[in-house]
Amino acid sequence: MIKTTDLLFGVVSLNRDDTHKFFSDVDGDVSEDVLCFLANKLGYICVIKSGRGFHLANFSVHLSLDELIELNKLLGADEKYIEWIKKVGYAVLRVSRRSSHFQVPELIKIIKSRELSVEEIKDIALYKFILKLENNIDYVYKVMVDDRKER
Repeated sequence: MIKTTDLLFGVVSLNRDDTHKFFSDVDGDVSEDVLCFLANKLGYICVIKSGRGFHLANFSVHLSLDELIELNKLLGADEKYIEWIKKVGYAVLRVSRRSSHFQVPELIKIIKSRELSVEEIKDIALYKFILKLENNIDYVYKVMVDDRKER
């Protein structure tokens, strides 16, 4: 089967110890109450504007796959996003723009319930740097993916 898809660059939720960073994809708005809940639970939350809604991220937590899925369900994350996590066993935080709207995700705020560690500041800075690199790309193409197995 050949399908058309966006070529995506992203960050995977898996930590070295097989736990997960927190990533979420929420279509529409996210309430301040939800953001404060996440910041209190996780220490901080990055709010990233993307296309039709927001991505949410915490780069330093260590959640089980079940905890990651449950938090996404609780937030009302995109159902397709949750299904993807269940299918492949990890979440992806998209960095690339989509060819449908050409908007590079933008880190718009960080809500925190405590001071960030040096490592957390570095993780967030790296993510912002990757977004800046993506923003400098002139063209976005859809690519054809052939997922047939060779015989």
